[in-house]
Order: sequence, then C-alpha cells, then structure tokens
Amino acid sequence: MSVVGVAALANIGWSEIRGNHLKYSKFGVSSSSPQPQKERFGSISSRNGMLLLYTPAFLAAASSFFVVPSDDLRFLLLKSALALHFFKRVFEVLFIHKYSGGMAIDSALTISSSYFSSTALMLYSQNLTLGLTEPSFDMKLAGVVMFVVGIVGNLYHHVLLAKLRKEDGKKEYKIPKGDQTATKKSVRILSKILIGDDGRVYACSDNDFFSFESNGSIAWSVHMNFKCNTDFAPVYSGFNQMLLLAENRILRVIFPRNGTKSEPELFFDPGETILGFAVSVSSSSVYITVKNHGLYAYNMFRQQLWIAEPKIERFGYRLGCRKDFDNCTFNSRPVIDSCEGSIYISNNEGELYSLSLRGTYYQWIQDFSLVDRFFTVTPGNNGLVYVVFPIKSLVFALDSFSGDILWQKTIGPLAETSASDPVIDSNSWASIGSLDGTLYSFSRTGDLYKIPKNAETDSVIQIEPLLDCSGYAVYVSQTKFEGMIDRVIEDYTYVSAKKPETAVFSLVVPETRSIYWSQSYSDQIPGLLLDEDLQHFVLDERIALAFVAASSSGNPFRCRSKHEKLSSSCSFAEPEHLDIYIGNERAIIWFLLFEFVIMVLFAALVRFCFIFWKKKKLQDRPFSTFLDKRRLLHRKSREIDKTITRLQNESTANESAVDKIGDLIQKRENVKRKLSSTYSLGRDIDESKSKLKDYVLPLYGGSSRSFSYRNRENESITIFQTPSDESSSEESYRDEHYDDVADDEHDEDDLDRKQKGKLLAHSEGSSNDGDGIASSRRSIYLKHIFDD
Repeated sequence: MSVVGVAALANIGWSEIRGNHLKYSKFGVSSSSPQPQKERFGSISSRNGMLLLYTPAFLAAASSFFVVPSDDLRFLLLKSALALHFFKRVFEVLFIHKYSGGMAIDSALTISSSYFSSTALMLYSQNLTLGLTEPSFDMKLAGVVMFVVGIVGNLYHHVLLAKLRKEDGKKEYKIPKGDQTATKKSVRILSKILIGDDGRVYACSDNDFFSFESNGSIAWSVHMNFKCNTDFAPVYSGFNQMLLLAENRILRVIFPRNGTKSEPELFFDPGETILGFAVSVSSSSVYITVKNHGLYAYNMFRQQLWIAEPKIERFGYRLGCRKDFDNCTFNSRPVIDSCEGSIYISNNEGELYSLSLRGTYYQWIQDFSLVDRFFTVTPGNNGLVYVVFPIKSLVFALDSFSGDILWQKTIGPLAETSASDPVIDSNSWASIGSLDGTLYSFSRTGDLYKIPKNAETDSVIQIEPLLDCSGYAVYVSQTKFEGMIDRVIEDYTYVSAKKPETAVFSLVVPETRSIYWSQSYSDQIPGLLLDEDLQHFVLDERIALAFVAASSSGNPFRCRSKHEKLSSSCSFAEPEHLDIYIGNERAIIWFLLFEFVIMVLFAALVRFCFIFWKKKKLQDRPFSTFLDKRRLLHRKSREIDKTITRLQNESTANESAVDKIGDLIQKRENVKRKLSSTYSLGRDIDESKSKLKDYVLPLYGGSSRSFSYRNRENESITIFQTPSDESSSEESYRDEHYDDVADDEHDEDDLDRKQKGKLLAHSEGSSNDGDGIASSRRSIYLKHIFDD
C-alpha cells in the first residue's frame, strides 16, 4: 500500500516538473499564457470542484465508524481526525471561501481519487494493526494537541484570507499584511489622496477633511457630521470647492475664505448605497451611480438633469443587458472622458457603456463578459479608453469614439483594485505597476516598455503610480520585501513576505524610459522629513508617494495646470486622416473635378429641358413642327439680310428702294422677335412688353408720329408718318395677329402672300394720305444713313 501511494505521488510530481500541472483555479493558467486553455474533458465551477475533491474522503472517514466499528483508542482517534479534517474542508467550501474560477474535470477526479484512496488506505492500515502491542512511548496526547492547534489555526487563517476579498465580490490579487483582525490603533487612516494644482494634498479621515501642504503640515481642516469613505478620493468641482463621499452621502466642502470656514453642506442623499461619482467641471455636472437604481446626473445647484439605466427599449429593440435583462444594474463608478465629453460605466454582466454628458443615449456598448465580468476603466483623454482585467492581467485599449478594441496586451500580476488603474501622461503613455516589480508602459499604438527591463525578484509595485505636476513623468514606488514568496491559492495570486525592507521612489518618463530621480527609504520611510502633523496618521507607501509627488521631488520639468495637461493629451485624440487611396492622387483629383463638371452640366441640362418643354408652341404639337418653323425663320432672316445689303449697295436710293428697305427692316425685326420669344430655345417672353420695349419707341406724341427701329448691329432707321385716322393701329394689330396665325399653320406660301398683302395695304394707306412730306422725310433720313 505504501508502494502504491509513493508511486502515485511520484507520478504527480513528475508531471508537475514537466509542466503538466493539475489544472484548477490559478493552476489552470500557465505562466507563459495567462489565458485559460481548453480542457480535454471540460470544466466545472471551482466550488463544485472543491466539493468533489473533499466529499468522497469525508464520506469514507465518516462511514468508517459504522463499517469498521472498533473500541481501539488509536483507531478511534484516526477516524475522528480524518472525518473532522475533511468536514472542515467541506464547511469552508460551502460557507467561507469565495470562488469564481473553474476546474478541469480530469484534475478534479485525480485529486479526489487521491484524497479518497489516502483516507481509505490509512483506515485500512490502522485496522490491520489492531491487536498489536502498544508502543512503549505514548504520543497520543501530543498528537491530539498538535492536531487541534493546527486545524484551528488553519481555519482561522482561511477566514482571514476570505475577508481580504471585499464583500462586493470583486476578484483581485491580495497581499496579506499582518493580522487583519488586529485592533485599530489611535492613529487615523487617510482616504485616497487628491493632489491639486496648487500643490496641496487633499484627503479626509473619519469626520474631518484636511488640506495638507506639500511638506505634510496641515493648511486647514473642516469638521463634518458624517464619516468619510476612505476608498474614494475627494473630487474637485470648481469654484474652490470639493465633493466627497461620506456614509453614502455626497458632501460639498467649500474652501475657507479670509480665514472663515464654512460647514460642509449636503449635496446628495439617495438613501441607498452610492457606488461612486464623477464631476465634469466643464459642464458643471455631477454623475452618481446608485446601487440597483442607475446613473444620476445633477447640476451644481442640486437639480436633477436625467437618470440613465443599463437597459432601454427603443422601437421594440433592447439595448444593453443582453444576457439578463431583468436583473442587470450598473455596478461601477462613472468615469469621465473630458476630451470626448463621454461617461464610461459598466454593469454586472460585464458590459461597458459610453454615454454622452448631455443625455441618456448610449454612444456604444462593448461586451467583455467572455473575458471577465470584473474590470476597471480609465479614460485616456487621448482618444483611447483603457480597460484592465486584474485577474487575467490583461490591458485593452478601445477607441473612445466607436468602442472598437484597438489592441490588447498581457502584463504581470496586479495588486488590489486601486492599483490596477493606469496613469496616462501628456505624451499619451499609459503606465501601470505590477507585483513583479515592473512598471509596464504602453504607447498609444500599443508599444510596450518595461521599466526597469530586469526588475528585482524581491520587489513589488503595489500602489498606483502618480502623475507629476508637469504631466510628462510619473512617480513610482517599489517595495523590497524580505523572504517574498509567490503563491497561487484558488483564484488569487498571493505575495507573502516577512517584512518590507526598503521603499524606492522614482521619477520616470515612460516615453524615453528615463529615470530622472530615485531615492530609497528604509524602516517604513521615516527619512522623508515630512511635517510632524502626519504623525497622527498612518504613513504608508501610498501617502508617502503622494507627498513626494506634491513636493515635486527631483522634478526638472515645469509644472503645468490641469487645463494645460488636458489640452496636451486631448491633442492626441484628433482623428488621423487615413490615405485610403493607394494609387495616383492627381488622377483621383482630376476624376473628382471631371465628375463635378458633369454634375453641373447635367443640372443645367435638366433645368433647360424643364423650361423648354413648357413653351406654348410645344403644347400638343410635334417637336418636329417646332424645329421646321425655327429653321424657316432663320432662313427667312438670312434672306432679308441679303436683300437689305443688296439694296444698300445700290448707287441710287430712290423712294421705291427706301420703302422696300423700311418694310424689310420691319419684317426682319418681326422674325427676330419670334426667334427670341415663341420659337426660342428658352422660356416664352411676353410679346406685348417686348414689342414696346425693344424695338418700337414713339418719338413724338402729336398728330405726326415717328417710329425708330434698331437691330443688333446698331443699324437704325426712323420713319415719320401722319396717319389719317385711328384705323392704322387696328390694322397693325390685325397684321401681327395674322402673322401669328400663319406661324401656327406652318405654311411658307401663305406667309409670303400675307406679307405681300401687308405691303400693299401699307402703300395704299400712304397714297390715300397724300403725305409727300413723310416720303421726303423717309428719303432724307435713309440718305443720311447711307452717307454715314
């Protein structure tokens, strides 16, 4: 039996040496790849796996009281010890330990069978010794004492380890520090630190709010009626005031003016648990996450702006909470991207939301439930959003506008939640410290720098780096421990050590990997030469690093305001203009220009067609008839021009020639009028207005009338005539009307006869009047034109 046990243990040990680990909890993740690997026989939850490990052995030990009854004291002690040991393990699985990972089924079966066989073999071996002679030296009492002390101490420390994980169920690496149940000392614990642009350090403790100078002396303090929450740092809200969380209430602290202190006033009291809040100074708004209720937006006058929930329905479609729509809630504090004007918040289903500061509509939703439901979100204010998974040791970078994943990187194990938030400098480098003692810095494109390249194995970075006052460098704290040991238990990586030896503070520029200043302190950093006011508070690495950063120790850079640093980082958020055309750029420019010209010509053609087809001469008539008439008018105009030219070139200008020229000019003007109006390619023109405005101008209003005609070549002729009665105007109107009718009939012969009749009527009217003066005037004026 011993040989079988030794052989089984040797086989398992050899598998471990070769790297074939028993895959459960964190042992299911190899050191080279932090991603869980696909199991051959599947996996089950860690809690069920642990029950499978211990339950068979417990049942075997408990059943031994009935299956193998015996009055032997040694056998009874063995059965009691085994039953009590495995009962304690089952009890811890059910009521003490908190699980979140998985366990490979083959590993669970291997470990369970090992526990069961070991228990059964020990009971069987002890049963075989019944009746043998008792040893001369009795050690039963010492063995019972050692067993009781060991099992009680084991239970006690398991309870302490379980308390390290917060009650909200967050999964994170922990570093046990001393006795977690020790009584508090009289010294006070400061909350998370806020370093202002004025170089002061702001924090609260118990019922007081403090403003410290950079050397640690207290500048001023204000007493509050509520005890502040030390897990949250004060938030600057503008106008010399700050907001802080105290007993699930948000208080507003106003800075003293002229030495006069104001009592903190109540800003928000929901009567429920507040998970966190954020302030947008630019929009003068406060955004508050209330557990199981949603995200509230208030202005600085405490007026509610809107309420957002993680789930909405629009037009029959559900947005958010895809897996559990009914029980989905926001479970993180909001964070604000000042460059994009967005709020980032997550729900308990592992979904990350981007909301606008001005409304409750979702800009995008990214589902991370397949990676892990617990993560931290940090806006980069540079066009990126950084999502960190502490358990998986993964960093994701998202596009702040679309929510698309741009890159992801693997880093070393992280400390608690507060240390898993990266700090982003003005050069758009994101830096995060790891328990392996390395500062991991990422560029905006995902380039990774490790500072230092080879970190010491006994050092860790367990607090979040702090940005210096210039925004270009970060202060980092590395702690060296004595006898540091890494251990994986359940879903946690624990780093235990005897005691801290040295704390090393450094000023690092991630972009160049340059270390501008470094100083080490021992004996829990008493050598910082801080003011004695801090002796009333717990001075740990977190507080010490804050005062080092506030005092700008070893900093060669010029300090800048928060607005200047934000403007510098926001410049990286401008979208890059991608060149999507890889060919000849000039060719595509000419193509676009050609396309634009074609569109303009097409628009002009459409407008021309729209106007042209509205002409009266085209209504209910063939288009060919219109074109024939237009060609006829052009030909007639050319013939008239030739006739006028021939008559003008004649040497004599008698009265007959003058009459012909006058009639021809009138006919030419009539033809041009038709070509420019009813038979033109444009819109129709009012002929009555055109007739009076363009070519007939009365020169005298008496009994004698004169008319002036002008063509495009500035050729003019004036005709004076004295009508005998009013019948001439009526006759002229009838002639013009007859011309239009002739146009509609499209008959050239009829048109010629009409024109001849018109000339005959005109000559008769002149002879009846017996006006020789008009003829002489016409002759004299035409002669003057010919002479010119």
